Amino acid sequence: MPALAKENSKEGLEAFVRYWYAQLSYVDETGEMSGWLPLFTEDCRLCVGLRKSGEDGYTKGRWLEGGRISVPSVEVQWKTMSGPLATKVQVVQEAIKLPQCRWNERTSCFRSL
Repeated sequence: MPALAKENSKEGLEAFVRYWYAQLSYVDETGEMSGWLPLFTEDCRLCVGLRKSGEDGYTKGRWLEGGRISVPSVEVQWKTMSGPLATKVQVVQEAIKLPQCRWNERTSCFRSL
């Protein structure tokens, strides 16, 4: 994680949000979650759902194409007093494709030529 994303500041929060989405994008692109999993807790229902979706996309020989995430805009509503912070994030994701597969007895799918 970038040092700036660890700072308790407006800039730090923006850097963390961008890093979080970059790690999520990597999950969609590769199925590898080790960089993203430490960034949330189990009480985040959205995160748990995204994790399950990421796991499902790369099981039984399946894989995904596309899905790259970009974050063109992060607007942090920073308050100097303690309390909840509001952040508006514009997220753009490429289409995710499930490539056509042919049946394989060992797995439910393998890459077609």
